Amino acid sequence: MTKSNSSVQLSLVRLRKDPRFTHVEKVEQFIPFPAPGHRLDLFGIIDVLAIGPGITLAVQCTTKSGTSGHKRKLFDAEATAAVLRAGWEMELHAWEKPKHRWECKVYRIQLPPEPVPAFPVITPLPRISDPTRLLGIELEQNLLYAQEAIHGKAQSGPDTLPLRGT
Repeated sequence: MTKSNSSVQLSLVRLRKDPRFTHVEKVEQFIPFPAPGHRLDLFGIIDVLAIGPGITLAVQCTTKSGTSGHKRKLFDAEATAAVLRAGWEMELHAWEKPKHRWECKVYRIQLPPEPVPAFPVITPLPRISDPTRLLGIELEQNLLYAQEAIHGKAQSGPDTLPLRGT
């Protein structure tokens, strides 16, 4: 690809012709140092940003031969999910020139649907008016023994449980 026909330049031309967008700009930067320099994408994943009424589109640009590497880059980047959760749309533009014209294969980047639980996660709790029902039969037996002990009718034996402090 020549400098005038880079994948970013091709995507800029394509998006500027799209009537959905009022503003289309390159958001990657060229950093000259250290030599020979390198390109820095917005959030590490965005080359072009296109904005229109009710839509913000983030685009990563590449050639057809670089498609798998850029797919992996978008998949691995934490910023991809953050951008999509913010309501932006995201595409990967893969450019090739099979004959004498540039062609763009567009990949839409989306978050997978949230998993739906097989069973309800919220279950109503039973309404309990008597707190002694929570503790079971042993509490009922201890209360019965305590009442009998208070009234002087308690019997001592192997089945009776002594109260604490008595």
